[in-house]
Amino acid sequence: MSSAERVIAAELPSPSAGAPCPVVLADDLTLVVAYICAYLGEQESLQEPVTIDERDRHRCAVITFRRCRIFKFGHPNEEVLRGHRLYGRGLLWSTVGEVLNSAWIAELNAINSVHSSHSDRIFADCRHFVFPFQDSMLEVVAEGFDVAMLTGAVRELAIDAFMQAAVP
Repeated sequence: MSSAERVIAAELPSPSAGAPCPVVLADDLTLVVAYICAYLGEQESLQEPVTIDERDRHRCAVITFRRCRIFKFGHPNEEVLRGHRLYGRGLLWSTVGEVLNSAWIAELNAINSVHSSHSDRIFADCRHFVFPFQDSMLEVVAEGFDVAMLTGAVRELAIDAFMQAAVP
């Protein structure tokens, strides 16, 4: 079996191909991302009139990562995704992926190896995920996560989840 990095589809909700409007909140150990999800009939539904009460309510994924080790959020967008190092290794636009044999996790382990109490077990349970959104990308290395599918305003859902995660 090859040890080269590759991306497989993660069992996490796919973002809307239109404007998923991701919101990311983090502290030292927890990261929350909320975004509008893709759904069947998305294009047809976008043509239907929306009432004022429904305007800010969407079907959203709210993912709370536990023991988040590192994340990056921003560039690239979908127009230049093919320039990302994981493109051609399974990274697909608008599909959440998990990176197997992650070079990023290996790099974190190598950095930590100078610590007198280092053990390779520190990063053994970590997983690397990529979220290619329309205008940005989120990459996360964390030990675990919880997923909630909720309906509401993305920003409010993210804030609520982050505040709940902060409770000991």
